[in-house]
Amino acid sequence: MRHAEALPAAIGAEDFSRPLSDAGRAAAARAARKLAAGVSIERLLYSPARRTSETATIVAAKLALHPSLLEAAPSLSAALTRGE
Repeated sequence: MRHAEALPAAIGAEDFSRPLSDAGRAAAARAARKLAAGVSIERLLYSPARRTSETATIVAAKLALHPSLLEAAPSLSAALTRGE
């Protein structure tokens, strides 16, 4: 799963710091509800970018995942930057 919809980057701001939009927060909650219908999650890895962290937090809350199951994985954003 990718991050939900994020706000556009402000002029001069880093892409890494873009937050989720209101629509993105709602979409993340909807996606979590669909995941809850039959998927067992052992760990939730996410890029440390703000929008992915916010998405992971919303999904984890909706699925009642223990915080120890969430892990920021910087290599995920590095892989996307390289186009892998």
